[in-house]
Amino acid sequence: MKAAAVSALGLSSAHAVPELKFGDNAELFVTGTASAAYDDNIFLSSGKKIGDEILDFVPGLDLPFGSSSEVSGDAFARVDVVDYAKNTAQDARLPDFGFDSKYDEGKSKLTASASYAVIAENNATIRLNNVIVHSDLTNANLSGESSLTEKTSLGAGVQYADSKYDQTGFVNSAVVSVPLDVYYSFSPKTDASAGYEYTNSQQNEGRPNYDTSFLNVGLRGEFTPLLTGQVRVGYDIIKFDKQPAPHASRYGDELGVDGLFTYEPTEKSSYSLKISNGYANTGTGSVVRNLSVGVNGVTELDPQWRLLSGVDYTHQAYPSGNPERQDGIWTGSAGFEYLYSTYANLSLTYALDDDSSNAPGLTYADSRVTLALNLRY
Repeated sequence: MKAAAVSALGLSSAHAVPELKFGDNAELFVTGTASAAYDDNIFLSSGKKIGDEILDFVPGLDLPFGSSSEVSGDAFARVDVVDYAKNTAQDARLPDFGFDSKYDEGKSKLTASASYAVIAENNATIRLNNVIVHSDLTNANLSGESSLTEKTSLGAGVQYADSKYDQTGFVNSAVVSVPLDVYYSFSPKTDASAGYEYTNSQQNEGRPNYDTSFLNVGLRGEFTPLLTGQVRVGYDIIKFDKQPAPHASRYGDELGVDGLFTYEPTEKSSYSLKISNGYANTGTGSVVRNLSVGVNGVTELDPQWRLLSGVDYTHQAYPSGNPERQDGIWTGSAGFEYLYSTYANLSLTYALDDDSSNAPGLTYADSRVTLALNLRY
């Protein structure tokens, strides 16, 4: 619920009113999101639905820095205070903090980020009866790119993601990825790439660990005056340290895709398309094949009103199941945002989730409506 409320709001710090400045390069903002929501299936149950009204308050601090220097970034700290009207045992206080920064001196670029967040929400693979699952998520990323010649550059990095669960019955995991890409600029605004990404996944509870190797080629930049983005397409090779019995033969090398595009047909509308395909952990110890496609849009109706919309589809295959479990998960949302001023806005959104699974007792549908106020001063 927190993610839905916050992502629907998104004020840019460049248009807010600073409360405290540190020289010419840093500003401190006090932020806050207050929302009221009704969710008709808070536990994502496949049987009897349990609905509730939810109040959510997210106070925080935000410190953007370096707007006029080679090193810039943003640091934030907030806490999500969640209160349920009826199911008060699910009330939670959830910390969320982190930073991101970048260095850009023309020929060389470096980005770094780290975050820690406690999340309280169920999903298609992480559910308990009448309990909302809490998970601790730690992420870190360091990546850079440097020019080799006038038309070529080399990009490399390391990414870390760690997931831990408060409730028993779930499997903690840690994933490290190391991407390496060589770019060739064949036009002033478009690059071709050839790359390799190595990923190592470690799971607890005696579950199988595995490595993947993603050999890929791709494009990035401005494809047309209205379409920009980056895409990698290639071959994804998976290798387990021990076989994920009883159906190891169902795990195989496959097509890998990773792409993000932005389409701006007019000055007042923008759409993003994200697509990915590869192996992932679930939190229950299963290794799944995930194919995900999502489209999100923002349309400016006038200087104060914006229309928000989005639809996402994920197909999850569980090769180790008997029979093999297949889930098709749809998520759609639509709403309006009212920009009252440069430091306050109001949004009303409706979201619908639907999981169609061939496994008995795992399908669910969930709808929620959220009214949220966002302040930044």
